Amino acid sequence: MAAAGGTIVGALARNLVECGVVENVTLIVAPSTRAARRFAPGSIDFAFIDAGHDYQSVLSDLAAWWPRVKPGGVLAGQDYADPGWPEVMRAVHDFFGRIDLRSPHGPFCWQLVKEPTPVKKAR
Repeated sequence: MAAAGGTIVGALARNLVECGVVENVTLIVAPSTRAARRFAPGSIDFAFIDAGHDYQSVLSDLAAWWPRVKPGGVLAGQDYADPGWPEVMRAVHDFFGRIDLRSPHGPFCWQLVKEPTPVKKAR
């Protein structure tokens, strides 16, 4: 992108406009875990992670974003099952204690819906 006189952020902003979703997206230019702190726990309907791809970075992102997703909300990410990024899949599996979280929306995406917390009935 820089060779073309722009940045990846500029390209992303143009893509959001061209796709007609700019009104529905909050673009935050910051490290993923710092950006997560801008949102209260349980306040997000959907978050998509495509940040660091090493094992520890993915775990840090998941730990930062998962508490911010509200029950019924979705946390998703990129480069899952991508042979070029095996640590992404391993970290997702280890964090959630589950395997095969493939998303139907893309060949290398993963997603998980946060289950609602069961309500305990008073006796």
